[in-house]
Amino acid sequence: MLFPDIPKKYLNSFVLGYFDGNGCVYIEKLEDKIKRLRIIFTCGRYEFLKILRAKLEENAGIKANIKKYSRAYRLYYDSSQSIKLFCWLYKDKRDGFFLKRKFDHFDNYFKLKPEKITDKVKRII
Repeated sequence: MLFPDIPKKYLNSFVLGYFDGNGCVYIEKLEDKIKRLRIIFTCGRYEFLKILRAKLEENAGIKANIKKYSRAYRLYYDSSQSIKLFCWLYKDKRDGFFLKRKFDHFDNYFKLKPEKITDKVKRII
């Protein structure tokens, strides 16, 4: 699987679709306290995630690490980067064309951590 040539104006829609299919968002807890918000993208091809990481760094201003697991690679974003990525992915998605259950994880996080809500986040949620 190679990263396709996506026009910049459609990149966030493509990445959101990839996230809905091969991504994960979760709230990591430690002793019932919220530790962090995490976004993870998974792929069997390192090269695909390497290009995705570069595209997200260039277009969303976020950084991540790629780690190898048994038969796949994962691109990890920590809390601050996940919030930036959330804003970039959903910035113009008022049409509801995304997986609501994944969006709801973000919504739940912001309800639990209202201090993390920025003006950009407010406009989306």
